[in-house]
Amino acid sequence: EPAMQQRAEHHERRPRGPEQHHRQRIGHLLQPVHFTATTIFSIAYLSLIGSITAFMLYTYALTKLPITIASLYAYVNPLVAVTLGWLILDEKLNFKIGIAIVVTVVGIYLVNKGYQLKMQRALEAAEV
Repeated sequence: EPAMQQRAEHHERRPRGPEQHHRQRIGHLLQPVHFTATTIFSIAYLSLIGSITAFMLYTYALTKLPITIASLYAYVNPLVAVTLGWLILDEKLNFKIGIAIVVTVVGIYLVNKGYQLKMQRALEAAEV
């Protein structure tokens, strides 16, 4: 009887249904990371050179452009990343990504158009 009880407890602790499926799906993502010299160099390069350069360029853009326009880089960056991933790394695009790209481009257009209309109204008001 203790063996039966032990077996029953073992079966009770195992996740079932959606929880078991979820653990199986993410299990391959939880592999140990092996740091090589290339990995460390890549992380250092992205952290130091990439981030510092991006910050300097953004700061420069803020001095030359209105904040509304300069802040659009945050919306353009993912578009560039997805496009480069598709072109260089042969990443797959799907319908959801296509919709997201269209929505993002429309949003960028609307922000730019709104800024242009605001500036046009300000110029017209200054002329009167």
